[in-house]
Amino acid sequence: MKKTLFLAGAIITSVFAETPLVTVDGIGARALGMGNNYTARATDYSAVFWNPAGLAFNPSREIHVGLGVTSSMSTTELGTFSTDFPKSSIHFSSAGLVRSIPTKQGGLTFAFGYSTPYSFNDLQRFKGHDTYLGIHTLVNDSAILYPGDALFYQDFKQNIHGKLGLFTGAAGWQVAERLSFGLSASFIYGNSTATKSILSYTKNGHLLDDGSDVRSQTRYTGFDIRLGGMYKITDNFSSGVRIEIPQTIRYYNKISDAFGTDKYNGTLKSSLSGAFGLAYTFPFSTISADAQFRSPNPEIDDGDLSHWKAGAGAGIEIPIPKTNALIRGGYSWKQSDLFPYAEYQREKLIIDEINTIEGTDDVHMFTAGATMIVSDAILLELAYSNTRFSSTSRSAEWLSSIDKKNIYHKGNISVSVQY
Repeated sequence: MKKTLFLAGAIITSVFAETPLVTVDGIGARALGMGNNYTARATDYSAVFWNPAGLAFNPSREIHVGLGVTSSMSTTELGTFSTDFPKSSIHFSSAGLVRSIPTKQGGLTFAFGYSTPYSFNDLQRFKGHDTYLGIHTLVNDSAILYPGDALFYQDFKQNIHGKLGLFTGAAGWQVAERLSFGLSASFIYGNSTATKSILSYTKNGHLLDDGSDVRSQTRYTGFDIRLGGMYKITDNFSSGVRIEIPQTIRYYNKISDAFGTDKYNGTLKSSLSGAFGLAYTFPFSTISADAQFRSPNPEIDDGDLSHWKAGAGAGIEIPIPKTNALIRGGYSWKQSDLFPYAEYQREKLIIDEINTIEGTDDVHMFTAGATMIVSDAILLELAYSNTRFSSTSRSAEWLSSIDKKNIYHKGNISVSVQY
C-alpha cells in the first residue's frame, strides 16, 4: 500500500526555517551613512556594536535615540512566472546613554542601552507549475498527487519578519595615550513571526492546498559578547579591530494551523567573526575602510557554514563649507551568507537533506547620510541604504528551482544630545 501524507499546508518547496535569514542593520545613522564601515571610526554610542574600544575616546556624555524604516521587495521566479512581494515597516532602532569618567591617566567610558541591529526579513510569493519528485503519494480529502505529477501553484505566499534586540552594557578603557580596549556584553531577546499560505491544484484541477494560513511564532534569547581595540596611529589616522564571540541563542517555536498547534525548541549557534578597520581624516574629508570575516562552523562539512566568509567596504564623510552639516556615502560588499546560524535540537546538529538555499549573488549595499548640527549639544543624523542580493531555493522533492531577488531600502534617523 502506498504511503500517504496529509498535507495541512506542508506541500511546499521549503518549510518554515528555524535557522533564519538574518540581515545586519547595525546601530546608528552615522555608521549606516558610511556603509557600516565604522570599526576604526566608532566613538559615539554605536561603538557598543561596532567597536567598544572607541568609547574610550568619547570625552563627553551622550544620550542617543534612533528610529528605523524598512521597505522590502522580493521578486520570485518559478518557471516562466515572476511575482513581486513588497512590504514596509517602521521600528524603534536604538536608545542609549554614554558616560565618561575622569581619570588621572587615560580615559574610562561606560555605555548602556537597547538596540535592534539584526532583522528577520524574508518575503516570498510566486505562482506557476512544478513537478513532484518525492517518493510518497500526497493526499488530502479531495486530491491525490503521485510522484511525477504536475502541480499548479495559484498562490504561494510566505512572510517572515522580526527583530533581535540587544540589552547592552559596554565599557572602553584608554590604557595609553593612543591605545584603548573595550568590551560589550548584551542579552539577546527577540521575536519573529512567519505566515504562510498555499493555494494549489493538481493536473486534474482538484484543490490540494486550500490557501489557509499557517502561522509560526518564535522567541529568541541568548548572549552577545564583543571585544574591541583601537589605536590612534596619529591624530588623523586610526585603526580598530572587533572580535565577535560566537553567539548561542535559544529559540522557542509555536506553529499553528487549522489542525492545531505544535511547540518545540532548539538552539542557534554562530561562528567566530569580526572586522578590522582604518580611518584617516584629511582637511576636507574623512575616509574609513573595513574588512570583515566569519569563520567556518567546525561541525559542518558542507554548505555556507563550512566555509570562511569575507566582506569589505569603504565610507566617506565630508563637511559642507559654511554650514553646520556633513554628508556621507558608503559601499559594502560581502560574500553571500544568508543563514549565519547552525541549528541544534537536543544538542544534535540539524541538517536539511531535502531543501537547500544557496546565495547566487554576493550582497551589495550602497548608502548615503547626513548630520545637521542643531546646536552645540544636539546632532540630528539621517541615513539611507540600498541592499540587494539573490538566492536560489532547491528541493530534492521538486523539479524546479525558485529564484528570488531581494532589495531592501532602509532609513535611519537618530538624535544625539551631548552634555
